Amino acid sequence: MVEAWRVPEKLLYDIDVLVKGSFEAGRWKFVSNDLLIVSSEHQTAEKLAIHDFLGNIINASAAAKRRDYDLAFERWSQACVKVDRLVTGRCHDIIPNLIQQLNDLNREDLGPVAASLKKYIAEASAVHGDPNEPTTTILSQLGKLDMSLLAAAEERIMAHFHRLFTQYLGYRCYNTFVMMMDGARRRLLYNKWATFPPSPPRHDRSASGNPQRQRHPYPG
Repeated sequence: MVEAWRVPEKLLYDIDVLVKGSFEAGRWKFVSNDLLIVSSEHQTAEKLAIHDFLGNIINASAAAKRRDYDLAFERWSQACVKVDRLVTGRCHDIIPNLIQQLNDLNREDLGPVAASLKKYIAEASAVHGDPNEPTTTILSQLGKLDMSLLAAAEERIMAHFHRLFTQYLGYRCYNTFVMMMDGARRRLLYNKWATFPPSPPRHDRSASGNPQRQRHPYPG
């Protein structure tokens, strides 16, 4: 049981290394308007791969529920092709979307499918990923994560992303806002006891009455 709890802690540590290392090395940085970030030189293609992956999983699940197993297998295979692409990517959206999709499958009473996908993601990362990249280690740890801990791990991971994005980008950055809202939306959707996080603080004002622009810890 001790090992079961050690995996999520190692997972959070590796995410800490990924996010901090990416910002400190300048791989994740602001674009011109300081409201969005670029987190991969192939960000457009990787975001498209995320959307295709999610769409294929949704279609595969729907086909399986109506017993159209041929279509379900076809969509599942296409989703796995996208996984092979995603495990080599650096876009900041990849890891949150993968773990959220695993939890969505688990909550749809497709636990064996979620477990199979989790295993495939870890194996694909081992085959295609760079062993020196934190993402590869994160996905390896995800593969070891017990299914019973997956939902709690997602909540902690999203909170961790949001905290680090706030630290490096500030709360006015659109990507920080999305991290906060996505985590809050899923907490409210799946946990009736959950409460919405407090709103960001208002702009400070100087003696002249003009809003003070927040100084971003990371200059971009």
